[in-house]
Amino acid sequence: MHQPEHRHAVLVIEDDPAIRHRLREVLTAEGCNVILATDVADVAELLSSERRPCIVFFDTTFSRVDADFLMKQLDRHPSYGRPPIIALRASGVPEGVRVVGALDCTEKPFAFGRILDVVAKSWARSLRGRTP
Repeated sequence: MHQPEHRHAVLVIEDDPAIRHRLREVLTAEGCNVILATDVADVAELLSSERRPCIVFFDTTFSRVDADFLMKQLDRHPSYGRPPIIALRASGVPEGVRVVGALDCTEKPFAFGRILDVVAKSWARSLRGRTP
């Protein structure tokens, strides 16, 4: 039985609608399935075992409580492992990166080429870790 080609799912948690929608445009153009959330309360509803993101972009302006809630939601299906998290942060706000245990970070305003580089590196890491 032939499995359909995998399209990477990307979860974007961002409260700024302009950034959220621009990220969707850029990532969709790269062939990703993009899941948008305006806050972490949306995440519980959006995630299921059938809809696991390969990577998460998280706006670090959310609170520590929000970050903890996100981690719990991502850990609901431990057999899948936690997807890599990329912090989206305002210039000079490093705290959020540590809060979410981000693999990488990009500062706002950001160049979308940098976003795509981060995504490509993350997917390359995940592919090296997969078994056939």
